Amino acid sequence: MEKVTIFSKAGAQRATVHIESGSEQRAKVMSEDLVQLIFKSPSNIALEIGDFIELFGKRFSVNIQPTIKKTASNYFEYEVTFESGMYDLSKVVFLDVDESGIHISHEFYLTGNLGIFTQVLQNNLNRVFYDKWRIVNHYEDETTKTVSFSEDNCLSALRKVADEFGVYCDFEELQGVYYIHFREQTGLLNSFTLQVGKGKGLFDVRVLSASDKDITTRLYAFGSSKNLGPNYRDNSPRLKLPLVNSGEPDISVTLSYVESGYPDMKIFGSTNANWVQLQIPSGSSWIDTGGAIMSSVLNDYWLTFTQPPLLANFRIKAWNVPGKYVYSDGTIEGWDISPVVTESSYIDNPEAISQYGLIERVVIFDEVFPSRTGTVTEVLSPFRFSDETMFDLYEKDLENGGFMHLLSGVKPKVSFLTGNLAGYEFEVSGFSIDTFDIVQITDERGAVFPNPDSEAFQIQVGDKYVILDIKMPQSYIDEAETRLFDLATDWLSEYSNPQQKLEISIDPLFIRGKDYRFNINDIIHVFDADLAVNDYRRIIEFTRGIVNSDDYKLVLSDKVFKRKRIKKLPKGGGDITINQAITQSNNAIYWNLVNTMRARGDNLESASGADLYNSISK
Repeated sequence: MEKVTIFSKAGAQRATVHIESGSEQRAKVMSEDLVQLIFKSPSNIALEIGDFIELFGKRFSVNIQPTIKKTASNYFEYEVTFESGMYDLSKVVFLDVDESGIHISHEFYLTGNLGIFTQVLQNNLNRVFYDKWRIVNHYEDETTKTVSFSEDNCLSALRKVADEFGVYCDFEELQGVYYIHFREQTGLLNSFTLQVGKGKGLFDVRVLSASDKDITTRLYAFGSSKNLGPNYRDNSPRLKLPLVNSGEPDISVTLSYVESGYPDMKIFGSTNANWVQLQIPSGSSWIDTGGAIMSSVLNDYWLTFTQPPLLANFRIKAWNVPGKYVYSDGTIEGWDISPVVTESSYIDNPEAISQYGLIERVVIFDEVFPSRTGTVTEVLSPFRFSDETMFDLYEKDLENGGFMHLLSGVKPKVSFLTGNLAGYEFEVSGFSIDTFDIVQITDERGAVFPNPDSEAFQIQVGDKYVILDIKMPQSYIDEAETRLFDLATDWLSEYSNPQQKLEISIDPLFIRGKDYRFNINDIIHVFDADLAVNDYRRIIEFTRGIVNSDDYKLVLSDKVFKRKRIKKLPKGGGDITINQAITQSNNAIYWNLVNTMRARGDNLESASGADLYNSISK
């Protein structure tokens, strides 16, 4: 590409320029998306703020004055930055604004699930852009967070929210409307492997340190001190990991589903072990076939076997330490099952310990505590509401006297997660069967909540809440311990190895003619035996040539890509359900379909969700 047409804000053609080789597109995750053009002209081009170009299927606009150098009466040199629509978000202040447009402050705390945050973001964008921006939330988790905002704009607020909830955002422009998609995972999962060498895709690979965090091989993990009550786990002041039978397997392997094909069969599954291997029957026993494979291949993508056995005649073996095996059919080998339990709240990464030694660290996950998300089913007065599924808060302790859930000298509190009172806590003054009475509060400005005279600050049916400063029933404590284990396992998996980003230079000949373009959040597989790299990584930054649009330099995340999967729990987990297997299968097929459609030049904008679903279902 050597020529680019510049349009005025009104859409009239302003100039067509011959661009120079230093021109490039640059993008970083939720922070940069622009085109830098370098060109010369024999006459002055009166560029203005709002002028735009259309490149690579997107519009990029001038938001800052270009650099212009005049060296002769008929010789002008230009360096012009064109920014994507994402930069519009930085032009809008993030206020605590409701749907009616009423706002109180630019400095505030917001509590709720992701839907609450995206609604406030949408309200702010509507103030300035009306219906030009639309937010689509694909994240179904009801996890609640509290985030503080101060002097934020909508772009910085977007980054905060995405980081806090651990979700990804992608931007899409369709017929003049910009869409922000919040997703648990996003980007195309590509099937090719990139390596250094002729015809293998890469000119070079650079491994860079991406974190100053020390390597940890043993993690002591604790949660919050909330809602535990007295005498919890030998008077531990904080939530601890679940009790573990020391003789039970601490690894698992699950077969999720299989995609048959010729000549290969793709086997999808999940494991928290380090190694996996296929086994096939031989008489009355099982034998290994093929070699041992890093478990990341199973977790992050799939196992592929040429001329595979029938689905009913194989299983997957998983292990960390040779001799201690777990199999996908539920059997185990080499484990010393005993009734001994360990109270120490830590988890190990055995492979990392063998490589780096024992390196301990304590991490507090203060957001994890026993809790129940309740729902208001009836509002009886401004200060009284019911939740028909609530347990008896005033249940008597018949064995020890007193109450099962109330703490001596402490008033229980209701904290609203959604609705008009989200973020506010209220003392409970009384409880009967399933009905709460709460105490009105007055904030530092003199405003009262709930406010009997203002519907905008009242309880409503459907509002979500949690109860604080009580002792939760044991089932909720068990569930919180399990959540702590999940978070601690993910944390140790990430920080038990050096944090390294990858910088790679793509061989333009590798993608030339393939009609493929790299994008932020796409996942690619990079392999280099000498550098011990064999991972699927997410693209977090790229630079792309304009004159030679196949010339890419990519920066890949320090985090190895993980598909969402079921984890083995210390007290026994569950196999993946049929519905979950179908969902994962459809997700994989969906992304493969989208990738195929994009590669062959199909118009994705005109493909409806029904079209894609029907394609998946065939």
